[in-house]
Amino acid sequence: MEATDDEEYILALANELDLNKDLLIFLAKESTRPSVEVYAQKYNGIVDEKLWLRGYCPICGSKPKMAELQGEEGRRTLLCSFCGNVWFYKRLKCPICESGDPEALKYFYIEGEETACRIDICERCRGYIKTVDSRKISGEVVPFIEDLGSLHLDIIAIKEGYTKVSGNMLGIK
Repeated sequence: MEATDDEEYILALANELDLNKDLLIFLAKESTRPSVEVYAQKYNGIVDEKLWLRGYCPICGSKPKMAELQGEEGRRTLLCSFCGNVWFYKRLKCPICESGDPEALKYFYIEGEETACRIDICERCRGYIKTVDSRKISGEVVPFIEDLGSLHLDIIAIKEGYTKVSGNMLGIK
């Protein structure tokens, strides 16, 4: 696989700065995240949620970090991994490959565990996304905390051969 000009530039810059390439990418993303989040807040609502229904952010085009089930009916939203935008998405559809095959879409959680997190998997693309069921949480959902508090679910999914739609703050993908 041939590296793109962007990848070559990042690798050259990382070598020049004597930094790990992944660390350089992390620092660049995190340093721009606050301004991108402001941009996303400004333009949130311009896209018609009922018409979007894509597995990537309508504001910046990034993949979702997590999903959340909200309200009595458990309406599903996706949280952008970069700009923090939230948008509605079909509950029975994979945000990675956009398959709507109910036979391919499954989920798992740790039985008896008092967490509201689960892993939604797609047998078609072998991808997964972590989902928080806010109906099981009495307070506000803080995605970063929910993600870190359920890393063991990521480990199980990865051991089973699934790939996370986007990495978390610790780089687990």
